[in-house]
Amino acid sequence: MEFVSTKRNKRLFAIFLSLCILVSCFSGCTLVDTSIFTQEITMQSDDPYMITTFKRTENGTGSRETYLEIDGDICSVELYYRSTIFVVQMLDPLSLDAEVLLSGTWKERNGKLILSIEEDYIWGNQYEHIILAPSSSP
Repeated sequence: MEFVSTKRNKRLFAIFLSLCILVSCFSGCTLVDTSIFTQEITMQSDDPYMITTFKRTENGTGSRETYLEIDGDICSVELYYRSTIFVVQMLDPLSLDAEVLLSGTWKERNGKLILSIEEDYIWGNQYEHIILAPSSSP
């Protein structure tokens, strides 16, 4: 039996294709972004002590405050992460220089931020990882 292209077959195919597109548009799941990088969140690690808070700003970008315990003192530091790399820096308010304290790779797993330390300039390679978990207190 040979398929004969007729106006009726073309019209049925067009209706079927339109219905498929319509169903796919309305049957999609609603995606809720639960990434720790898009939420206002405070994350904390106790050993070593580190706390970071992300808040949205009026212009929609956001600001991050991070504190790290160094030699028994709580110091304000800058935490940067891009792609799979992170860097923790101490900013010198009297100059434009930034001292790198820690660097390495990061990943998000089960709602936690895991920093795998590759270069440690403050603790003498005492820690391999810093695991920051969501905290209820800022």
